[in-house]
Amino acid sequence: MKGKIINLEKISPFYLFSLEDYLLSNINEFYVIFYSFPPCVILGRSSKVEDEVFVENIIQDNITIARRQSGGGVVYITPDQLCVSFLFPKEIKLPEDLKEKYTFLASITAKSLSDFGDFTFDERGNIFSMDGGKISGCSGYLNKHGYLHHFTIIRKPIKNMEKYLKKIKYKTSFINVPKEKLKKAITKGLKDYFSITFKEFLIDSIDLSNILSKYKDKNYIFRL
Repeated sequence: MKGKIINLEKISPFYLFSLEDYLLSNINEFYVIFYSFPPCVILGRSSKVEDEVFVENIIQDNITIARRQSGGGVVYITPDQLCVSFLFPKEIKLPEDLKEKYTFLASITAKSLSDFGDFTFDERGNIFSMDGGKISGCSGYLNKHGYLHHFTIIRKPIKNMEKYLKKIKYKTSFINVPKEKLKKAITKGLKDYFSITFKEFLIDSIDLSNILSKYKDKNYIFRL
């Protein structure tokens, strides 16, 4: 199978979510997107703003707030972290159950990272270091065309998380490995498991203006 790799740095979350939306609606091969965000707070599909975040602090510190299409918890992300999205066409067979998808893909990711340490994962696809700190969490979104799976690898300590998030469920840890080494390891893990041949893909020709308006809409972001 053929696959495409997209590399983006300090990309707007609105743009990234629009790109994922577009690719998943037109998917005919496997995509991996490696990216980073400016400092931002990302809400899950069903997250209630008042219950989850300190809006005044977010606005005061000029932190971007966005809402993704997938479920899961609220996260605070900084540019040091490596964010990853897998987009699977429906031709690639994955476990039917969503949580089983999480653990299946977390197992592949944890194995890919084995050169950098010993990692375990739970039934939600969270990956932990040996000191019990969470280094990665995931979520996903399924439509009739395929499946989007995304996760973040914490590479540096996250400061000020408690200033923006009201609920912090896990102690966090980090894996101090250069992004390029992590990208190479993750790509190799996917290539070995799924027998995918990857090439880099440039997205300059994709017009996302219509989709962008949805994710930037404050009525969408603050709807709950």
